[in-house]
Amino acid sequence: MLIDTDLKQTSAALPVKGRYGLLIGQKLSFGSYQTGEVQRGWIKSRRFNFLFIDNTNSKQAINFSLSDSLGNTYTAQCLSKLKKEQTDLGFFLGHSNNPILNELMRIDEEYDETFAVTIEADSSTVWNMLVANRHIVRQRGKYKGLLYSQTQTIEINPIRHVEGTKVPFPDVIGFEYILDGKVIGAVETLNKGRIWISSDIDTQLKGILAAASAALLLQTDLETV
Repeated sequence: MLIDTDLKQTSAALPVKGRYGLLIGQKLSFGSYQTGEVQRGWIKSRRFNFLFIDNTNSKQAINFSLSDSLGNTYTAQCLSKLKKEQTDLGFFLGHSNNPILNELMRIDEEYDETFAVTIEADSSTVWNMLVANRHIVRQRGKYKGLLYSQTQTIEINPIRHVEGTKVPFPDVIGFEYILDGKVIGAVETLNKGRIWISSDIDTQLKGILAAASAALLLQTDLETV
């Protein structure tokens, strides 16, 4: 996958283990990060149910926790193939006027399919991620997503190019995370997967990117259900 030049200098590729094989008891690991067992099917959450309507017993759900070597823990709840009537995208992203949000709302109106994730780093730090399901890129071309907290907004840019080639893949093969115009991380969803996280960001943000990347790797499983 084509990786930003500056990101290459501040990170190393982290191969992902556990993406394929038995889904019962599945765990992902990469670098100093490891998930607990990935749980499929909806688990009621006060926070997520406040954001979304009528999502109980959804088969398009994945939940997991992720820990680093310092003992920090992040929890993620993911919902795919989200229907228009199930979400208030404006509320989900804090009534933001971000143009990427406006594009995602148009996708939601037209296709009824988005991928939403809530990541909690602690009791007071919550991030939300929203992207269009990957197959929409085949119909609409390039699109972006958002990873959003009360204080920061990270753009998610899909990648379709392999390093050394000019012809793009027909499908998305990864994503990069852009904060204030700088690429701070990336995830390759091709094959077993790889993850890059910049050493220039703080520990908690590294964990958020790690959890978001794990969610995007598991998104493929949801889209095939």
